[in-house]
Amino acid sequence: MQDYEMKKVSINSLLLSNNNPRLDASFEEYEAMLKMIGNQKDKLCVLASDIAEHGLNPLEIIGVYPSDLYDGLYVVGEGNRRVTALKLLNNPSILQDINHSLFSKFKKISNNNIVDFNIDVAVFKNEKEMQHWIEIRHKGEQKGKGLSKWDSLQKARYNKRLSGSDILIDFFDWMEKENILTRAEINSVTKTNFERILRPHYLPFLKINRNKNYWISPSDIEIFKVRMRAVQKNLSGKNVGEVYDNAKIASFYDKISFELYGESCEAIMNKELEDIKSNKNDNEVTTFVEETIFSTEENDLENQSQKSNKTRRNKKKDLFEGCQTIIPYKYNIRSSNMRINQIIRRIESFRC
Repeated sequence: MQDYEMKKVSINSLLLSNNNPRLDASFEEYEAMLKMIGNQKDKLCVLASDIAEHGLNPLEIIGVYPSDLYDGLYVVGEGNRRVTALKLLNNPSILQDINHSLFSKFKKISNNNIVDFNIDVAVFKNEKEMQHWIEIRHKGEQKGKGLSKWDSLQKARYNKRLSGSDILIDFFDWMEKENILTRAEINSVTKTNFERILRPHYLPFLKINRNKNYWISPSDIEIFKVRMRAVQKNLSGKNVGEVYDNAKIASFYDKISFELYGESCEAIMNKELEDIKSNKNDNEVTTFVEETIFSTEENDLENQSQKSNKTRRNKKKDLFEGCQTIIPYKYNIRSSNMRINQIIRRIESFRC
């Protein structure tokens, strides 16, 4: 049963509530406005700017009821912030002696926009008739009848719908697709906790690389599975206090590392880093020598081609012919890695 009527009224016909739960009680409207300005500050300016650009949110109707003191005026029961923003846009000079910074901002917004100060409101018979709807909007979920706010994961899903991508949501989808974690297991850990444990310092432990997205090298998938499943197991159902700061995050990773390997997380990361460096150095030696030999052979072919056009052809001297060392003196092999250069110089001194 509808207990209100929709009506279009001027902003000047609306009085701010003296008993707004956001603020202490006031004796009259001007005092209520001062308290709202002091409470909201620049937030009012952001709200006013959005209203000036887009208008009032049609999904959130302002609720009013007739004033007992002033005929033809209405007291705002729901929407006092929005009405305050509109009143200040309609008359920025109210702020001139209260907050000069806000006065300048509101004046600029007002001058740069055409704002409709006749707005749609839901008019109730009295304040009591509004009580149920105010509670629905402001007292939480109330077992389902109240507003259910989006959590951080739901906000991320919405952002992905708009932008087409969200780094963490994409990562979750990939883990589910690859059977690393089920959707239920992923949802058992809050998005905030995932964001905290995926800090750059600990990504090497999880074998996660990151540029625009999170990705794992195929050779590291199995290690990643073991460690990510351990992360999920230890964070499932836990609140943000479990990994709230750097010390707790470090303790969390050490717990997992000791469970899996009997050593601290830092010790494991350092060992794996040394292994990577060692393998990289070995690969650099092999790759560099192969590239150098290939380059030398190309030069030989090029020289032979040039000499074939001459009347007199000289046979190119084989650098290894008669050489008494493993690497001929004129056979230039050098690397950007100083350690590799030391090894090369040592080899150059070995005699055949």
